[in-house]
Amino acid sequence: MQQQSMRLTSLIVGTALFSGVAAADPLLDNLDQPIRGVTILGTTDPDRIWAAQSFGTQTRVILDSIEVLLGEATPDADAVMELHSGADPTGPLLATFTIPAMIDSGVLLTTLVPDTAVQLDPNEYYWLVMGCASTGSFGWAYAEGNIFTGPGYFGNYYYSGDSGATWENYGGDNPYLMRINVSPAPVCIADVDDGSGTGTPDGGVGIEDLLYYLTVYNAGTLAADVDDGSGTGTPDNGVGIEDLLYYLQRYNAGC
Repeated sequence: MQQQSMRLTSLIVGTALFSGVAAADPLLDNLDQPIRGVTILGTTDPDRIWAAQSFGTQTRVILDSIEVLLGEATPDADAVMELHSGADPTGPLLATFTIPAMIDSGVLLTTLVPDTAVQLDPNEYYWLVMGCASTGSFGWAYAEGNIFTGPGYFGNYYYSGDSGATWENYGGDNPYLMRINVSPAPVCIADVDDGSGTGTPDGGVGIEDLLYYLTVYNAGTLAADVDDGSGTGTPDNGVGIEDLLYYLQRYNAGC
């Protein structure tokens, strides 16, 4: 596979309506950057490729949608659009996206909505994977430069020449154009410490959380006040056995 055939493709761009686009609480956004080119994801040489762009978050959030610039599509494009997690795009499949209508000339802003609720956790890479299963092709635009806004971050992008079975790392410069819209994740009662003993959550639940909670519970401090006996996670400004029972329940549930 040659990087030139993957990245230096059509530069024709349709009218992308960037103004007025709903983008509440974007995790990551580089849609205001210039378009460097459009990668054609097809099923015949030299465009027999899939692409995957990785990204991450520093806080636990819920994925609402991903906006991308898509187009240059053939009528028979049987597109695949998926979200994976892990060290590379072969990691676990988290969600698929309903295949949107795509224009046949240029690229337009397109919103991808996951078919199931997805929680994005810190210290994890997530991969937007796209390609065509067996027929046709479509294009995905990528940026000129590495500027973006938001608390999230881009990782590298990968390409596959065998429909996602194996992947090759092509680096991180000029990532794909995308806006990742998220909402705050529910508070995780069981996440109370990162191992430092300072009561700092870290976005995960482990033995350090249990040990910290038992310390503050035994000390009777209000940091251990997590429930009033109703089982709803409502503090009552006191520490009793109901708090310990509720915390253990949430710890065993992983949040």
